[in-house]
Amino acid sequence: MVHRAGLGARLHVGQRVLVRLDPEEKVTRGGLHLPESAVRSAREETVEPETANIVAVGPGEYLDSGDFVATRRKVGERVIFQRGHCVLLHVAGYDDVDFCIIDERAILAVAPPAQEPPSN
Repeated sequence: MVHRAGLGARLHVGQRVLVRLDPEEKVTRGGLHLPESAVRSAREETVEPETANIVAVGPGEYLDSGDFVATRRKVGERVIFQRGHCVLLHVAGYDDVDFCIIDERAILAVAPPAQEPPSN
C-alpha cells in the first residue's frame, strides 16, 4: 500500500526511521528507457533488499519494564532493509523521490556511504 503525505507532518515515532530510497535505474541493461510508472510499480512489488539514506529518526521507545531505549540509528546513515518491512510514501513536492517508514529492528545492516562516480 502506498500512502501520500507531506514532509511537514511528523512522520517518525518510536523506534521508526524515515528513509529516502535510492533512485531506481530507469534504463534496462539493453538500453531501453523505462517510464516512471513502470519503475515505481516494479519497486512497490519487490521483496529484494533496498538501500536508503535515513532522513529522520524517532526518539526511541519504552520497554514493558519501563526502561527507555533510544534509537541507535542516525540521520545520514545508509541502511539496508527488506522492502516488505516498510510503509512506502509518495511525498507532495518530491515526485521523483520515494520515502519509507521502517522500524529500526527491520534494518539488516548499515551500508558504506554511496560513492560518487568519478568525473572525467
